[in-house]
Amino acid sequence: MAVCCSRMPAARFKLSLFLLAFWLGVGCERKPDQIPPVPSPAVVVVAKPGDPVGLDPANVTDLESLQICRSLYDTLVQYEPDSTRIMPALAESWERSSDGLEVTFHLRRGVVFHDGTPLTASDVKANYERQRDPEHPLRSAGDTFFYWNDTWGDRIESIDVLDEHTICFRFNEPIAPLMQNFAMPFFGIVSPRALKKYGSDYFRNPVGTGPYKFENWVPGDRLTLVKHQESWRGEPAVERVTFLSIPDSTARALRLRKGSVHIATALSPQSVESLRRQPSVKVVEQPGLNVAFLALNNQSTKLADSRVRKAIWHAVDRGALVRGLYYGLADQTDTALPTGVWGREETGSRPFDVAKGRALMEEAGYSTDRRLQLGLWYMAVPRSYLPEPKATAEAIARMLEEIYVTVDLEPVDWGVYLDRVGRGEHEMALAGWIGDHGDPDNYFSFIFGSANIDQVVGGTNVLFYTNSEVDRLIAEARREIDQAKRIESYRSLQETIFEDAPWLPLAHARQVVGVHPLLQGFHLHPTGVLVLDELRWGEP
Repeated sequence: MAVCCSRMPAARFKLSLFLLAFWLGVGCERKPDQIPPVPSPAVVVVAKPGDPVGLDPANVTDLESLQICRSLYDTLVQYEPDSTRIMPALAESWERSSDGLEVTFHLRRGVVFHDGTPLTASDVKANYERQRDPEHPLRSAGDTFFYWNDTWGDRIESIDVLDEHTICFRFNEPIAPLMQNFAMPFFGIVSPRALKKYGSDYFRNPVGTGPYKFENWVPGDRLTLVKHQESWRGEPAVERVTFLSIPDSTARALRLRKGSVHIATALSPQSVESLRRQPSVKVVEQPGLNVAFLALNNQSTKLADSRVRKAIWHAVDRGALVRGLYYGLADQTDTALPTGVWGREETGSRPFDVAKGRALMEEAGYSTDRRLQLGLWYMAVPRSYLPEPKATAEAIARMLEEIYVTVDLEPVDWGVYLDRVGRGEHEMALAGWIGDHGDPDNYFSFIFGSANIDQVVGGTNVLFYTNSEVDRLIAEARREIDQAKRIESYRSLQETIFEDAPWLPLAHARQVVGVHPLLQGFHLHPTGVLVLDELRWGEP
């Protein structure tokens, strides 16, 4: 059931935010904790806000799933633990042709799946052909392969197995972020034999080559992995990793302080400063490659008028949201690209200006007597880019009241959120994107490219925004190898998107994870993935 927000004067609302922040950040201080004991045997418990959607890497897009898939699967190449630079993984070496149309991978020898079968080049081909070929026998009902179309589409001309450990990919056009694409987790190599055995239930019975293998999953409670003793990386030092689903961020933080969990993700920003002062917690922080935004459904007749969309920009005090709900752990933004990603442009000025927003709405035909009613969805669990989705939605709703917009708020369960928003069932929805490899193409193509609109199974363009010039610039930049020329394309692209105002970008949030102070070898990757390969317990 939708919940219509009540009205509250802006000044009173901002004061309430301040008092809440003061009470949470100062009023509840306790004396410092003791360092919790190291568990024996060597296990690690991870507290996360929600369950994974699934464990088939080709069919997931959410961080809760990908954070677990990272430990189950390997890609041909991978990112370094703390950056998006490429390093060997299942492929120990490769050669790329001078024209960029061919790459040959040489696979490691001795790699085995969790079921004990050896990895071959034919297994790699089966994984890619499964997504590429609509008639492939390893496809199952419900397969979506969200990332395939935009990452590869019809740009792969052929995939040839040259011998048991050598495979060659040929393309019909250059792809600038080619190696970064191969490292994306959606192309983790799964066991073809397990796909055949489990069919549409594979997402609950994963078999990869990663450092940990699947043991069991109790939905809504816990998911457990055990070490893969034959991992090509070497046997992990940790026997078992258990992921607990704990929706409440305060509960996650308290259990971390007490030592019943050893890693806690998606911590609420207001708790971070207090946690920094506790000897029982080590706070790990990363700038992140994310962007949080308000998705405006451009196919909705209510939002088809650009004056309405621009009025929403002017009405929302994004600076207040960053200060009041991110507690300084985010940067306000006007573009998709996070600070530090090359190609980022400060495209223009559309500041917080309620009077300007109200004037635009009046031009569009709205007034006190003729208000616009819009639904606003928000996810029922926090995300790394939106640590307080409910409070953010409520704040935006109150701000829009000032420009003749009445907002109906509706929380939506995370398990169906991406599917429903991806199909365009929303009018407005809180959303976010976490860059998969730090190349601008990964942001513009997936968020704004019309090829990523899919009202049947759901796409990543949740704005339902189409602009032929934007599509042309995206394709042009992806084919271009010269980075200077790509920057020019991305400059034009950002200017066009800013003028169209198909969305409301909010912030780039810093990623924060709490860790037991004696747990070593943990990496929080810029993409938000948890790198657990090298986990080990230190001496008390």
